[in-house]
Amino acid sequence: MLLLLLPALVNSQSNNIDSLRNAFNNAAPGRARYEAASNVYFYYQELNRDSALFYTEQQLINAKGRQNSIAEGVALTNQSYQLMGLGKYGDALKCLQQSFVIAEDKSNENQERWEYFLTAFHGNSRLLLLSYTHHMYALLMLYTENSRSFISKLQAKLVKRLTMHREYNWLC
Repeated sequence: MLLLLLPALVNSQSNNIDSLRNAFNNAAPGRARYEAASNVYFYYQELNRDSALFYTEQQLINAKGRQNSIAEGVALTNQSYQLMGLGKYGDALKCLQQSFVIAEDKSNENQERWEYFLTAFHGNSRLLLLSYTHHMYALLMLYTENSRSFISKLQAKLVKRLTMHREYNWLC
């Protein structure tokens, strides 16, 4: 019985990516196209690094075009993850360094809120970016066998998450 459903399941997955690509191609430049590029990126994230990298470039173009620094930082961090997967550690580090500059700038807390991930986030987007960037930096340190830095970045990430949790609970 399960074998009878297999062609339908495979076909529905290919229809999903077609729908996501159509949404991207038809989206207006800026926020809508950034969010559509994000959806396609998340589809390809672990399936096809080259395609995923292309959609991080689209995220960057649209974030910069609308001057949304937080969206730009998320795109750079997504790009770093794909570059790590391709073994381009130096380029990944450059992306993370740019993302850290954005994430550490408190003036970016006033950025227009976009949907950066598949699930909505209602806290401080700058701190979310900072936590996400620390997470990817820790992963880079793990890939490059720099375990001391890996542990310190995980500790920094934990502190950022606790800060975000405290801020969110204070707002509620």
